[in-house]
Amino acid sequence: TKLEIEIEDTTEEEIADLSVVLEFGINIPSVCVKLQSAVKKAVEDMTGQKIFAVNIVVQGIRNKNEVSSEENE
Repeated sequence: TKLEIEIEDTTEEEIADLSVVLEFGINIPSVCVKLQSAVKKAVEDMTGQKIFAVNIVVQGIRNKNEVSSEENE
């Protein structure tokens, strides 16, 4: 699974944007809710700053048997 995180500082609110590629067959809404919660907690624990929102963009779905270019490197 590919994951990119960008944190944006807007006036008084921190917003984390995630871009992910998920495996075919998973429950996307369930995984996204878990990702939002885990990323919010991890960023807050590491930085001490409150995160207002965690936005997730599913950039793609890959087959479980598909080998990504990152795994070949």
